[in-house]
Amino acid sequence: MRKVQRLESASWVDVEPYQVKPGDVIRLFEPDGRPVRIPDWPKAGQSVLKVNDVMPLENGHVRFTGEPA
Repeated sequence: MRKVQRLESASWVDVEPYQVKPGDVIRLFEPDGRPVRIPDWPKAGQSVLKVNDVMPLENGHVRFTGEPA
């Protein structure tokens, strides 16, 4: 499962996916530690996401929609 970090008071904090809320600024990491990149976003913002919506999925995973932060 991917690791999720939320920006809190200018520091990145590990959180569980279900703790993320719309308006949070997050970044995601692959299980091997590489940052998740969103290829069609500007290069500077490819790994940091301002969350617009959180969608729980049946398999226990969570899908986030958002925009570059």
